[in-house]
Amino acid sequence: MTIEIEQALATLSDRAPASILPEVLRRVGLADEFVRVDSPVGAVFLAWGERGLTMCHLASDADAFAAAAHERLGRDVVEVESLPGRLAPAIAAIERGEPIDPDLVDWSSVSPFQRDVLRLTASIPAGEVLTYGQVAERIGRPRAVRAVGTALARNPVPVVVPCHRVVRSDGTIGQYAFGTERKRALLTHEGVDLEQLPRRLAG
Repeated sequence: MTIEIEQALATLSDRAPASILPEVLRRVGLADEFVRVDSPVGAVFLAWGERGLTMCHLASDADAFAAAAHERLGRDVVEVESLPGRLAPAIAAIERGEPIDPDLVDWSSVSPFQRDVLRLTASIPAGEVLTYGQVAERIGRPRAVRAVGTALARNPVPVVVPCHRVVRSDGTIGQYAFGTERKRALLTHEGVDLEQLPRRLAG
């Protein structure tokens, strides 16, 4: 009898079939879901979990995104057909530049300071920009200009939380997770005149 029990228990350690495992992980909250979304800078992949959006990333295809997500999030992601209704505003944020409720984002991967920076950044409307210094002032940390740049670089959901709308005080655009050319493209798409930006900020 003991041998039979041991043999039965041994079968429980067998790996689940590949077609079943992702769905099981998703349903028990051990994997995020993701979709492909068109944006002004090309296709992006958007992932989310129980607590909200977890990642927005440029990738060549779903497999490449899944690999990047696993490295960053430390868990699997499962492709699905669409965003759940509660996260639908993320599509408008990507396609039309509409502000997003920062509570739709899972901030567990960033520090409290970084969260404050990114929550403020989420409120910047399309066509407008703030400088790193202005963001620092608005969160009550006027001397933390450099730290604001670091926080924006760690934005888990670029485009959705529009860190591309934060620029340097001299009107140059600064760095961006998806590259400076895409930052330029996004700002231009949203109606920002990059040539006039230095004068606009100086005024």
